[in-house]
Amino acid sequence: MFKFFAWSTIGSLVTILVQFSYSIIIARIVSPNDFGIAAIPLLIASIGRTVVDSGVGGALVREHRVTKIHYSTVLRFSIVTGIIITIILCLFSKVVSEFFNEPRMFIALFITALIITIYSVQVPFNAFLIRSLNFRLRTIILSTSAFFAAMISIYSATIIDKVIALMIYPLINALLSTIILVVFLQKIINFKLYSSIILKKYLAF
Repeated sequence: MFKFFAWSTIGSLVTILVQFSYSIIIARIVSPNDFGIAAIPLLIASIGRTVVDSGVGGALVREHRVTKIHYSTVLRFSIVTGIIITIILCLFSKVVSEFFNEPRMFIALFITALIITIYSVQVPFNAFLIRSLNFRLRTIILSTSAFFAAMISIYSATIIDKVIALMIYPLINALLSTIILVVFLQKIINFKLYSSIILKKYLAF
């Protein structure tokens, strides 16, 4: 049990350290105005990740006995939810950018939609890592993706638009962690499997 706690603590500390270092460096490159423009898309991305999960991830963790059909059902639901949010964001991104009179927000919101869609794939895999107490792999994935996302975002801020560079961090972070999760844990999923009964149970949870 101590080993699990240790890896969980290490993962949290490393992620915090990477994000803190990234914030200090990027603050020297990006203006407060650019931060302000990116703040809304970043907030929407954070809210979107919560909506995509919709509690089904937590319900999956607490399930007594889990098989491929449980993970696959949650994967289908989270992806569909992510796509719906993406479509809504894409439809309203132009209106929002015009309201704030900031064309760059239009692109930032599209990136936000992409982040949410990518993250939707992670839901069942994250639940599996927590259920199996595999905090070591989870720590490695989160730390690695956060580090490389920070490096790419910082470099991007020196060569492209600063608002887009800020959006690159959560995008690359989500993309890398999702790719690693799928590569290592694809065996737990069979996309052909689905159960409406399981989904209703989790949504009620």
